[in-house]
Amino acid sequence: MKTKAIIYFHLLISLVFLAPFYTGPSIGGTGLRLPFNISIWFISPWFMLLGVMLILRTRVIYLPRCWTQFVPLCILLFISGLLGNAEPIEWLFRLGFIFGGILFLLALFQFRPRQDQIELVLYGLLLMMLFHGLIAVIQTQFPSYLLSWFPPSPRGVPYGVFQQINVQASYMATALVVFTYLVSRPRFLTSSLLMKTLMLMMVATSSYVIFTSGSRVGLLALFISLPLMVLARRQQLAGHKAFLLIALLVMNAAAWSTQAGLSQVLTKTTTLTQGESARLSMYAIGTELVLQKPFFGHGVGNFKKVWAQQSGDFHRRFPASTLPDAIITTHPHNEFLYWLIETGSVVVLGIVLVISAIGLALYRCGFSRGTAYLAMLLPISLHTQVEMPFYSSSIHWFTWLLLLFLPLRHFLVSYHVKLSRYAVQLVYFVLLSSAILISSFMLHTFRAQSDVFRFLHTESEPPYLQVAMNNLYFKPLAIEVAMRSNLYEGINRKDDTFIRAFVVWADNMGAGKSMLIYEDLAEAYEYLHYTDVDCKLSKEGADIYPDNKKLKRSYSECIQHLY
Repeated sequence: MKTKAIIYFHLLISLVFLAPFYTGPSIGGTGLRLPFNISIWFISPWFMLLGVMLILRTRVIYLPRCWTQFVPLCILLFISGLLGNAEPIEWLFRLGFIFGGILFLLALFQFRPRQDQIELVLYGLLLMMLFHGLIAVIQTQFPSYLLSWFPPSPRGVPYGVFQQINVQASYMATALVVFTYLVSRPRFLTSSLLMKTLMLMMVATSSYVIFTSGSRVGLLALFISLPLMVLARRQQLAGHKAFLLIALLVMNAAAWSTQAGLSQVLTKTTTLTQGESARLSMYAIGTELVLQKPFFGHGVGNFKKVWAQQSGDFHRRFPASTLPDAIITTHPHNEFLYWLIETGSVVVLGIVLVISAIGLALYRCGFSRGTAYLAMLLPISLHTQVEMPFYSSSIHWFTWLLLLFLPLRHFLVSYHVKLSRYAVQLVYFVLLSSAILISSFMLHTFRAQSDVFRFLHTESEPPYLQVAMNNLYFKPLAIEVAMRSNLYEGINRKDDTFIRAFVVWADNMGAGKSMLIYEDLAEAYEYLHYTDVDCKLSKEGADIYPDNKKLKRSYSECIQHLY
């Protein structure tokens, strides 16, 4: 049973990390709007299913000693949606994302792999990271050789499959730190020449991506976590000085070949120190929102609505401030701030308990081992404090959980599970049905995403949006795309029916309207000659989005018509 379980462990975890390479044209954004996230969630439920099946087969469940500190967060997350002013669909998918990660971690504990088996998985992970780096190199240096199902990079930026440079950079920084850890392990001595060569290629591509990207978070993560790893494992690394020197030369060569990226980092850093960064304004706005509802927050899924109102008010009070140049802000670029805004300090207290449990586990591992584990967790962890890697890339979420498993596995406790035969059969049925349902939903979601993309971007006859309309995740976007399309079709045909239908739909959105919806509403009111309403709407939109020139011009023109 143990041998078979380990085979499944290696097979399924490999599939999880291979899944992002099945991608396609993307409408951009986060979550399931990115095709590689869909393929990850198509595979991962089966890994979780197998882990729970091991519990049912052995009637024993293995948990980290600190598991009780994870429970309050799970309970508080669930209650926050039931009692708070949460958007039901957003809350459902957020819970699915977090609880899915917890089940992934739970499954890892049930396999109880040995240290050498874990290292084999980490080598496999580095090979996957090598492929990510190679795709990024091809995007920038040999774009004509890029396979059609991988996203191109029009601006010559090494996005990889992630389509966001900082997400790619933090993943590559993680690769370099994990590589250093593996070099310090005894298994590296018996590694083949081929494997060592592949690892050096990974160092080259990862370094190239980090230094070419101009990503401050990627470089900061590298400059903190890599010296930390070397300090922690200095005795174990002492026997590999020649190989490490070669790796260091490879990194330096990559850095010197991408001086434009380093120059971009220096420019961004100078801008930040001069107080001109939009992110500083974002943190100030986010803090104001937290103070409005400090205990239970504004509700999961309500961030965009409250943010738009508060950012407009902030800009009126501080007209010299710089705000993000985006159609709509979906995240305050700090994970703690995000949860504080939406769920308040009550749920964040649960997050703090989890972090304290992780910190205690790292401390109990001892300096060498614990610090090494911390160094591997740092790149993605730091990224969550300045951006949104988990929402942009589920592979970052599962990679972080795999690395978190390393310290927690040293302190396991076991509990016997007592279930009747009928209860076990029921659990089997529910688990299998859930895995089939989730994978089927992901197939449906992939089709919905593809249809929305083709509707928006293809010049040929676009597809209908029935599939997307019937998809729980894409339904709001599909309705918005269809209504906006009908609006401009109505304007072109001079058909008031479509235009009035759009006005009714957009007005019902209340304060949650995006910048594009405000622009479209102003266009619709102008066409219908509702001048007074147009002025009011344009002023409201210009107050919320003060840097939008189109709304300002619309307000100025309608005022002239009124007077």
